[in-house]
Amino acid sequence: MPSILSLRNVCSGYGKLQVLWDVSLEAEKGDIIALVGANGAGKTTTLRTIIGLVKPWSGDITLNGERINRLPTHEIIKKGLALVPEGRELFPKMSVYENLLMGARMLRDKKKIEDTMEWVYGLFPILKERRKQAAYTLSGGEQQMLAIGRALMSKPSLLMIDELSTGLAPLIVAKIFDILKRLNREENLTLLLVEQNVKLALEASYKAYILERGRVTISGESNEILKNPEIVKAYIGG
Repeated sequence: MPSILSLRNVCSGYGKLQVLWDVSLEAEKGDIIALVGANGAGKTTTLRTIIGLVKPWSGDITLNGERINRLPTHEIIKKGLALVPEGRELFPKMSVYENLLMGARMLRDKKKIEDTMEWVYGLFPILKERRKQAAYTLSGGEQQMLAIGRALMSKPSLLMIDELSTGLAPLIVAKIFDILKRLNREENLTLLLVEQNVKLALEASYKAYILERGRVTISGESNEILKNPEIVKAYIGG
């Protein structure tokens, strides 16, 4: 099966500071990929480089076979990629409805926007209940649902989520992961998950890449990585 996303020997960073060193990664259509590692390993920089917020210094990034290295972020989003950033980055004083509309700004068809909005409300019914409320009045879990809903408004083929579980109760995290798995199963949505909670990420994904100081040190099937006692000891504890 052809890759929906491919990174080949990607290096990037900020100013003169190199953060990523020859990172290679593959995601096929319908995959759930976990990108895991300690704080400062380069996980967020990887996502930001893929979506064009950080320009790669070298290497190749392709989406559906098309090279996207030098495209601006809005063009990459148009091609079917969406990012739920770490910290959610909602518009706090705007309503739930207005935040969702911001995610649809690439769409021009009003009917399609309305239909997509109802689809998102179907996934997260609490957002429909809260649609007139300002985003800052929502609980942490509701804000994360809104951030995911906003990203889904562009109807991406690949959704990247940065640190979904941070600051959320395990029950809420499990509920959100269930919805994401449903999207993967029913809509064939490809997911790339960045998580500090390595066990959670490996249990939720099919394939995983472990990033250490900006380099991929381990990759493979998530269930196999979970069975490796050395990896468990180093990254999960025990």
